[in-house]
Amino acid sequence: MCCRLKDIEKLGPVVAKNGFSIRPFREKRSLVDNYFPKPGRKGETNMPKLNLGVGVIACYGNWLRGDDDFFTHVLILRNGQCWRLGQGLEQVMLHTFKANAIKFNQLKAALVSIPSAWPSSSYGGYNFITAAESANAREIAVYGKKPGFSLAGYFVPPAGSPVEALVKAIAHID
Repeated sequence: MCCRLKDIEKLGPVVAKNGFSIRPFREKRSLVDNYFPKPGRKGETNMPKLNLGVGVIACYGNWLRGDDDFFTHVLILRNGQCWRLGQGLEQVMLHTFKANAIKFNQLKAALVSIPSAWPSSSYGGYNFITAAESANAREIAVYGKKPGFSLAGYFVPPAGSPVEALVKAIAHID
C-alpha cells in the first residue's frame, strides 16, 4: 500500500508498539536552515521587526549650563513625550518628560503644512543627533510636509517664528 506524504502528515506522529513515535519522512535540513529558514516571499527577510516606537516631530539642540556643561538635545515625539539627551564631560544622561499639552497641540497644528520657504534641515538620514561643535548644532528641526510634495521631511522654521518659540518652550533648555 502506498500513501502520499501529505496523507501521512495529516495523521501526525504515530506511536509504535515499543512506545516510540514514528514521524513521516521529511527532507533533511541543515542547522543553518533550521535557525535561519528561507523567506517565504520575494523581498521578505527573516530579521526580527524592531518596534522603534513613535516618530520625532521636532528636535532642538543647545548648551544647558549648570553643575556640568551639557550639550543637550530634546526630541519631541508625536505622542507628546519628550526625551532630553545630555552629553556632558562624563556620562551621557537621558531624561523623559511630557510636553505641555497646550503648547504641544499648538505645535502639532502649526506643523500640518510646512511653508514652502522653510529650508530643509541638516538633520536627516543618519545624522539626526548633531555634534556640539558642528555649525548646525543649535538647529531646530520640525517634521512635516510642504504643499505639493509627496514626502515629508525635517525643516528649519525661521528665527523668531511661532514654531521656533513653541519648540523652545517645550524643550525648556535655553
